[in-house]
Amino acid sequence: MGNMLKNIVDKYCMYVHNDGTCTYHSGNYSSTPDVTLSIGLSTYGNVNWSVIMDELKSPHDGISLEVSTKAEHIRKEVIDWSKFDWISYSDHSRNVLKDLCDE
Repeated sequence: MGNMLKNIVDKYCMYVHNDGTCTYHSGNYSSTPDVTLSIGLSTYGNVNWSVIMDELKSPHDGISLEVSTKAEHIRKEVIDWSKFDWISYSDHSRNVLKDLCDE
């Protein structure tokens, strides 16, 4: 079953949120059979996966998946090439090359 799950995760580019914490307990036995998967969820914000200690009347622990309100936005500079100062750029490039050659 593990290989089948891995193939599905790979095929659909899914993200596994689990951090390795056991989610199933029965007597002295604990394991991690529960898997939380998503596709594209991180675009909505930072995602935090955790196990909650609520009484579910089940050997499985509850799982909480929190998504913050906004993802960190990285600002990109966009150059309007039609208004770009090519003369200054050429002068600057020429000076940089001259300095490199003079060293």
